[in-house]
Amino acid sequence: CYLLEEEPISVAVQGVDSVSDGLADLAYMSLRFPSGIHGHIQVSWLSPRKIRQTTIVGSKKMVIFDDVDPVEKLKIFDKGVNQSAPYTETLEEFHWSYRRGDVLIPHVEFKEPLRLEIQDFIDSVANKTRPVADGYSGLRAVKVLEMADKSLKNGGVPVAIEPSDFSKIKKVYSQ
Repeated sequence: CYLLEEEPISVAVQGVDSVSDGLADLAYMSLRFPSGIHGHIQVSWLSPRKIRQTTIVGSKKMVIFDDVDPVEKLKIFDKGVNQSAPYTETLEEFHWSYRRGDVLIPHVEFKEPLRLEIQDFIDSVANKTRPVADGYSGLRAVKVLEMADKSLKNGGVPVAIEPSDFSKIKKVYSQ
């Protein structure tokens, strides 16, 4: 929600409970946003590997942020696909050309996330501004997780999240 500056309109979750019935230890979540963007999240509390990666696939470039990697946290790939023409008469005329360019790895200075969040909160109190991770963003996350749990319990059927659900939360938060 923070990166896209919008709330999802639906969530679908499928899970696997290989250790204990009714407790998913592996889950796949799909989020749909009003702009047409789709987000996919894979989580596992049981996995032996600690992975915290965000991959953003765009039409011009692609980005991978790896929170666990101490050196190469951010990689920007000049990679993509170009269509030969916007419209073709036959399948034989239709072509994709793959673009494989450079990989840029900018230096990202490590800063402890909890320290940053606490500092943001302190600054918001001192400056009478809203922190980035405010109560509304927390309530919004809980609402998405609540709908995700509903989808998981119903076999992965997508659950709509009405914009009014978020406006109700915002109204409660602003009181």
